[in-house]
Amino acid sequence: MVARGNYPITLMDTLQATLKTRVNDSAIVSNLRCGRTKTTALVKNVIGPAGKSDLVTILKSLHFSIIVDETTDRTTTKFLVTLVRYFNEHQQKPVEEFFSMPVVSDATAAGLKVLILAEFEQVGIRLQKMIGFAADNCSVMLGYKGGLGALLKNDLPWLTVLGCICHSFSLCSSAALEKLDKSIVQICHDVHNFIAYSSKRKKEFKECQEFLNAAKHSISYPCKNRWFAFEGCNVRMLEQWGPLELYFQSFLAEDNQAAKKIYCALINPKMKLHYSFLAYVLPLVNKMNVHFQSEKVEIHRLLSSVEAGLRPIMDNFIRPEFLRGKSAFDVDHTNPRHQKAIIGIYYGAKVETLIMDLSSSLCSNVLLAFRISCLTFYIELFSQIKMRVNHKDDTLIQLQCIDPKEALSGKVLSIAPLFYKFRSTLTLDIEEINTEWWQLSKLKRTIRELDAIPAESLLLQRKKRHRKALLEDLDYQYDDIDESDHFSGESSNDGDEEVMEVIIRETLPPSSPERELDLDPAFFGPSSKLTLS
Repeated sequence: MVARGNYPITLMDTLQATLKTRVNDSAIVSNLRCGRTKTTALVKNVIGPAGKSDLVTILKSLHFSIIVDETTDRTTTKFLVTLVRYFNEHQQKPVEEFFSMPVVSDATAAGLKVLILAEFEQVGIRLQKMIGFAADNCSVMLGYKGGLGALLKNDLPWLTVLGCICHSFSLCSSAALEKLDKSIVQICHDVHNFIAYSSKRKKEFKECQEFLNAAKHSISYPCKNRWFAFEGCNVRMLEQWGPLELYFQSFLAEDNQAAKKIYCALINPKMKLHYSFLAYVLPLVNKMNVHFQSEKVEIHRLLSSVEAGLRPIMDNFIRPEFLRGKSAFDVDHTNPRHQKAIIGIYYGAKVETLIMDLSSSLCSNVLLAFRISCLTFYIELFSQIKMRVNHKDDTLIQLQCIDPKEALSGKVLSIAPLFYKFRSTLTLDIEEINTEWWQLSKLKRTIRELDAIPAESLLLQRKKRHRKALLEDLDYQYDDIDESDHFSGESSNDGDEEVMEVIIRETLPPSSPERELDLDPAFFGPSSKLTLS
């Protein structure tokens, strides 16, 4: 119970005493001796090794991918946490499991490579089974030439290396924010620091909120290490703008320079214009970020989803004739000829409303400077996304064909290019597989919400024994399916199934909840929580 539920081991002391009090007529309970010491020993010496042994047995027979990240505990000891991602035959979906967490003595890319390979070799897992590697985007992990991913790929040429797309979007937003006036972010820091650490100031600010009938919310701290932090801070600042102005106005009679500085910033129309603009544009970027934090298989939709997310933003400042019929990645967004006139750029409805409200007092030079800074933000944001999302990656391009919509459309007549990418893990006849793939387009069906079907469900489409589960779990609606052609007869279509299994085992960027682990001290020493950052 403790190991499965990740509960504190100290709970066993209380549980043991409670059971003996409540269940006093049981000889088994009265003889129970399992406090924190014995529980620690059982988990560490029995359950842990048994689970590791079972996982090793699975990995010896399946292809898998790894997700790695460094972490440091409270004693400043550095560890390398390794998760493995493989296709679970019983659950019929990819799963992630903890594999190892060795101490790091050499934190260079070469040292980490030796450490990772040794962890697999010492338990007898062949490296030929490893087909994917994912990590965060630091240079040690994903440096183009000397990063850990590049070094592993030198030894394992078939390896697919991916960075964390969610972390990439966060870096894109941060880089774009750097192009704006630094006082825009700094004012949020200043407001938080001025109020948050004084009970007297909190009480006074709450009185201002009550006077203006505003929500009694505090000002959040814009932490740079958290992906969505500034969006929440931005929304909170706009929500509390009136109470903040009233509160800091009360310090004008005092000789408090920090409060006067904040008040001057709050009454500056440029400041509120920028916060209103960020309230519009940051959610558009973070929406893509959230999409790729899904635990579903999304790697085949990476490029199409990013482009779909970029389109609404590009419409704001790129002229329509230069977007028509082109991929968002192919548009030269830095060319002034491709950009809309400065007054035609869209900055969000809140900005438009605010400009109309301030039309009588807003200086034209201030408004022009605001528009130019927002255009600079757009340009830098797209430059960063294009730099960090490799839209020319052959693997990502070929993987798009396993999207159910594409697979059933009949547009992709050959799976040979994708087969070639994973040829080291497949031993089947390419002609047979290609024929089976082509037959997928002949399936006649009406499917509600086709985009929501997980990629791994394609594995089940060809198996009659899973048809009922497919209908129940995915809410399929079939229309005029030819049973004799596709769900009966001698042909089992195992070729397509193996191709799909290999593909969906491919690792996703490490943005799932598994990256933030609550690790019990019985396993790993004094630190009870290690956050992979």
